[in-house]
This record gives sequence, structure tokens and C-alpha cells, in this order.
Amino acid sequence: MDMEQFEKYQNEVALLPLNPFRHFYLYAKGHYQRSTNILKDMSKLVSAYTGCNIREHEAATATITILGSEVRKYFNENSFDTMMSNLSCYLRYPPMTKRTNTANINMIIRTRIIQEYLRILQFTQVFDEHGAYLNLGEVDETILPRYIPEETT
Repeated sequence: MDMEQFEKYQNEVALLPLNPFRHFYLYAKGHYQRSTNILKDMSKLVSAYTGCNIREHEAATATITILGSEVRKYFNENSFDTMMSNLSCYLRYPPMTKRTNTANINMIIRTRIIQEYLRILQFTQVFDEHGAYLNLGEVDETILPRYIPEETT
């Protein structure tokens, strides 16, 4: 592809409709800087998606609901149920410590579900119901900072 064809392609993509889940895809695909607290990151993404101020402790349930509806599109009913069943086996025994209580276990399980959903989105090409490519747009640094790779020497 020469430079002229590339510029034409970029202009065509820029005219495509933006995917409403784009910031979740961009986060999953590594375009946003990740903090050490995934629920803090998700609360910012969910807040941007819904237009409401979502607190960190509410982010897990909201994220699972939002991402679950998007991830489900990529599976038929049986394979999604199988994936969730396999995931539930993995989640059944979270690490236990003296400070682990039911609330901590529930948060660990929710966090793992979110991580699994993000793994699925990371490797997904984004198309609409008619098979047309959807534009993910650009990173919005008012939500989370852009990922900048560290330079290696």
C-alpha cells in the first residue's frame, strides 16, 4: 500500500461510525495506560460510557454488565455458556489469606471476570452486525492517559 492509498484508507475509516464500546476496546488492546487498580480504571471507562459518575466499588458490577453484553456477541449461546462455565471453575477457589472475607472474594471473582472479558476484546476485530469495520477512534486522555511505551536502549 503506497502513501496515497494509505491516506485514502485513513480518510474512509475516519468517516465510519464510532463504536460505543470503543474505550473498552482501546483499553483492552493496550492504547490506554493501565494503573495497578483495574477497578479504578474501569470506573473511569464506565463513567465515560454511561455519562454518570461511577464509584470504584460500583465499577465491577457495571463493567461486567456492560462488557458481558459486548463479549456475548462474539459467541453463540452454547460457547458463551461453556466459556462462563470454564471461567467459573477457575474462579471457584480464589487465594485465601487471614484477611480474606466474603466481600474480598466477591471482588476477586468480579475482577477476574473483567480481566477475562478484556482478554477477549483484546484479540477481537471490531465489526458491526453487517460485517463492516467499526472505527474505534482515538484515545481520550480526559478518561485515562494514553499508553506510551518505554524506550529501550
